[in-house]
Parts: sequence; structure tokens; C-alpha cells
Amino acid sequence: MTVKYVDFLNGDDGAGDGSSGNPYKSIQTASTGLTGGDEVRIAKSPDSQTATPTATWTQGSDTIVLSVAQNLEIDDCEDAWTDGTGAAKCTCTTYFGEMEGTYCAQFTIVSGWGGSGLAAYWALPGGATDFSAYEQVSFWVRSSIAIADGKWSLRLCSDAAGTTPVDTIPIKFHQAVGYFGVCVADTGGALGSSIQSIALYSEDGSPGTPVIYLDNIVACKASGSADEITHLTLLSPSAANYGWYCPQVIKGTDIVLGAGSTTTSKWTCEWSDATITDGTLYTRQPIFPRFATSYTEQIEVVSSSGTGIDSLLKISGGWDLTGPTQNGETHVHYGGGAGYLIYVSAKHYLHFDSIGLYAGNYNWYLASSNFVKCTNCYAAYASYTPFSIGGGQCYVDGCYFLSSYRMSMYLSGINDCYITNSVIGGNNTADACLVTYRVGTARIENCKFYTGQSTTGFIAQGLQASGTIEIVGCTGYNAEGADCYLSSGGNITFRNWNTDSATRMVSHAVNDGMRSVVKFENINGNSEDHQIWSPYYNITSDNSVRHTDSGISWKLSPTATNCTVDSPAKMVIAKLLCKANTAVTVSAWFRRTNTGVTAKLVMPKGQLSGLTTEQTDSMSAAADTWEQLSVTFTPTQTGVVEIEAQVYGGTTYSVYVDDVEAS
Repeated sequence: MTVKYVDFLNGDDGAGDGSSGNPYKSIQTASTGLTGGDEVRIAKSPDSQTATPTATWTQGSDTIVLSVAQNLEIDDCEDAWTDGTGAAKCTCTTYFGEMEGTYCAQFTIVSGWGGSGLAAYWALPGGATDFSAYEQVSFWVRSSIAIADGKWSLRLCSDAAGTTPVDTIPIKFHQAVGYFGVCVADTGGALGSSIQSIALYSEDGSPGTPVIYLDNIVACKASGSADEITHLTLLSPSAANYGWYCPQVIKGTDIVLGAGSTTTSKWTCEWSDATITDGTLYTRQPIFPRFATSYTEQIEVVSSSGTGIDSLLKISGGWDLTGPTQNGETHVHYGGGAGYLIYVSAKHYLHFDSIGLYAGNYNWYLASSNFVKCTNCYAAYASYTPFSIGGGQCYVDGCYFLSSYRMSMYLSGINDCYITNSVIGGNNTADACLVTYRVGTARIENCKFYTGQSTTGFIAQGLQASGTIEIVGCTGYNAEGADCYLSSGGNITFRNWNTDSATRMVSHAVNDGMRSVVKFENINGNSEDHQIWSPYYNITSDNSVRHTDSGISWKLSPTATNCTVDSPAKMVIAKLLCKANTAVTVSAWFRRTNTGVTAKLVMPKGQLSGLTTEQTDSMSAAADTWEQLSVTFTPTQTGVVEIEAQVYGGTTYSVYVDDVEAS
């Protein structure tokens, strides 16, 4: 077995040799030439810490509230700054493209300003302010053009006009032009104790003509402190149960959770689980290697494959390279919503473990792979999706894919997928938490789904007539829409499904006809609550219309004229083990709301030898009258026979079926 080590901050792809003492900088270099059974091991990020304040996470709110503020806001950037060039060379306005509030501060540098120095300033409304309890400054920044590091800075000044700097904060701009990026500057010591203004400075004589935007500028505690909360810090009430979330706005005791951002928009993320009042707050400082250079840059590329399911190429985080020992996790933040953070294309038999990715376009992009396994992995804050996978097979266990602009997990072209013990959701838009496209089979067990602001639902299935998804023992939280959205094709079964949604379906597929079915069994632990949804009919359990007084009946309701004698609503109401050459009689009680609907008890032909003719019995009774139907058949082969209720006719009528007996 060959093992190569990676350190995203201190490694060197040129001078490194991949050892723990001299690691590479990138997965691409480390994985080159590896094969099944080999490993890439990535240096850990700092462990999580317990913050001093408690935090309240309210279901349905995008804002968590701390018991005590850990930051002091310098400027919320809601108001325009003042030109400081002395020659009207910096036009100061606000811009409706904010990360906080309604506006961000906008600075347009006018052509002809050739000098370095003060460009603009903002006098603090409260006058002299003491920031000496803080050592860092964190804020959002973007520019209309590419700007190299060291060209601009913010300065905290002791005067009200930005001319007497006390602290200098270098600005690092997002290299994907036009994107808001996080800038965190550590001054290494206490900030000024009597600050009256904050100023924007050009650091060289050729500033060009950029348009610069700033928002939510805050002072932060010392680096490494448990109470350090910057825009890069990850937050959680319990990572083992909920995963990690990214701050978008830090304002006093309020922290707004982020879901993603692009050049023109930003999105927040609602807390979807049950409300937690004054709970423990955990903080974690991720690694920040660099910004993506473009929206589609492939940042960490896997360059080799394993050789089979029993011989995977493993890429794992959490390694203390001094051991080396795996005793943690690796969480990596890329500062803004651009880039494919881990990129896989046509590489197969891979295992990712203990890696967290934040603030990309696609945080995990795994395409055309025969088999990928992910364990104890994380993702949040994505402009498109935290986790996208396509190919042959995937296995996901103990992962957290959260808070995105679009769907939180996207399965595309997967033949076979198994997801267990994971948390999926917190997305912002109308996309469902989990979106599937051309999926063959998938089984999802013991998972949580968070809708966030989505109105589509927890699960969406599209464009796969033969696709089958089983969702077993899972829970959906904070529903703002239906449980399921079926755009076209496939079959989905929810077993032992727990949900706070009052609506099961928001849409039905119609182009795949009767082949598209969504089933719900034991909803919210109720053994008498079951539902089946199809484009042309619905079937639900019912305890209000019964032939006898206990248990349930089944209610079959055609909803479209497509539900005909050739394509009726069908439900298997009995499965019988039959003995060869022994006559069997099956009966059931039927009741209909209108004689315009046809109801039959059916034994379909061909199930066993000797059953060459379909046996049926149809209702003839008036509306709202119970009638017993029966069929008799004699197979010449021992085996199992299914008995169906079949219903068609009308779009507003229903048939009830109860008390099935066999002799």
C-alpha cells in the first residue's frame, strides 16, 4: 500500500515528496499514480471548541441568537461613505446587492486618480469606540475587476476622517471576479482602543478603476480562541447530530446562517430542526487555502482510480502529520461561492472520509464514477449544490450536506445508491433537499431532511420511468411544501416516514402514466396512515368509512380520465400461498360513492400454472352501499397468488375496500 500526504496550507507540489514530513499541497499531485488499496491522507484542520456563549436555534429562522455577543460590528455598510481623495476620485454610494441588511457600501474609483492613499472613510456614528478586546477584522468584499493582494486595505483610524490609521487590514479579493468573498485579517494584537473611523486605502500608485463593495465589517476575538467567530468560522449545536453551518452576517448577538452567493445574489439558510434554546455552541475554524479563480475552476482534482469495490483508493482527512495519526477531520473553506471544490470525472472506486467542504459552486462534484463511497463527510454553503454525484454506484454514511442555493444533494445517472445516517437539506430555493435524475435504484435509511426555504419538498424524482427509491425510517423537518415532488417517472416509497408537512405530494408525473407511483407507509408512526399517489389515482387508508368498526379500509380514487378499464387504479389487497389443485375463494367488501365509478375484485391470470383466465367480480350495488365481491380459482401449481382491487371511471368518485377473507 502506498500512502501520500497532503497539507493544503503548508504542502508543496514541487518540492514535496508526499511523506508526512514533506507533504504535497494538492490531492491531484498526491493521487497521481496511485491505485486500489492506496491512500491520500490530508492534514487536519483545528478541532472544534466549545464557545463561551450559549445559542438559540429557532426552527424556521435563519438567525441564531447568542446569549452574549462575541463580535463588535464596525460598519453594517447600509450608508454611503465619504470620498477621501480630495479630488472627487472615489464615488461613494450604496448598492442593492448586499450580504447584510438592504445595501452594501460601493466605491467607484474614477479614472485619473493616480496616487495611493485615502480613498474613502466612514465616521463611526457612536464616536470613539474601544476595539481592544478584539484582534481580527472580518468582512465581505468584492470587486468588478481582478485585484491582486496588497493593493488595497482597510484602516481603523483614531480621527473621524480616516487620516490617522491605528490598525491596517489588508484586503484579499475573490479571484472569481464579481463574487463576494470573505476576508479575515489577523492583526496579531489588540485593535485600537479609541477608533473614530474606518477608511479604505489604495496601497500603490496605480489603483485602476475598480468598483469595490464592502459589507458587514466586524471585529473578532483572537485567532484560536473558542470565541473566535469570523465569516469563515463553522457553527453547530452538535456536529455529531447536525453538521456545520456558515455565518453570513454577524451582528451583535445575532448570526445569520448563509446558504450561498453569486455575483448578484445571496441566500440565507433557515434552521430546520427542532428549536434549541440556550444550547451549547460549538465553533470550528476551517482551513482557508485560497479563493477559486473562477466559477467553474476544478480545485482539488482526483487523478487516479481504485480497482474495485474491495480495492478502493481512499482519500481521507483528519490526519495529524506529526504522528501521523488520524485523530480529527479536515474542514476547508474557499471564501465564496465559486469553484468545484473536490472534482472527480471518470475516476472510479474511490472512498472519501472525514472531509468538509464549504463555499463553492459545487462543493463535491463526483461525475461518471463507477463507485464512490463517502463516510463522515460534510458540505455547506454552495452556490449550486453541496454534493453532486453521477455514475454507477454510491454509498453515503454519516454525512451532512447542508445549506445551499439549490438542492442539497443531487443524484444524477446513478444506477444504485445507498444513503444512511445522514443529514440533507437547508436549501434556499424551490428545489427539494434531495433531487434525483435518472436514478435506477436508491435506498435511504435513518436520515434527516431539512427543507429550509424550499417549497418543493424533501424528495424530488425526475425523468426515470423505471427508477425506484426507498426511504426508510427517515424524518423531514420544517416543511414549507409537500413531502415529495415527482416531476416525471419513477417509484418512491416512504416507509415509517416522520414529517411535519401536511401535504404528501406537490406534483405528479403524467408522461409516464401509471408507472409513476409514490407510496407512504406508517406516516408519523401511525400504523393506520398509508397513502399511494399516482398521476391518475390516489389510494389512502381510511378509518371513517368502514365495513366493520375496527382498523382501516382502503380508499381508491381515480383523479384523471386516463384511469380506464385498460389502465385502472390497482391495489394488491391480498397475497395468498395456494396449494396445487385446491380451490381458493377470496372475498372483500366494496363500497362506492357514485355508480359512475367501476370497482372490481380481480385475480389476474398467469400467476401460477392452471390460472389461464382472469377471475373478476364487479360491483352492482347502489352508491354508499357495502357489497361483498368474491372470486374462486384453482391453481395446478403451489405458489403465491396476488388479488387486486381495480377501480376506474370519473375523477371525483371513490371506492372503499374492507374485510378481505380467503378460504
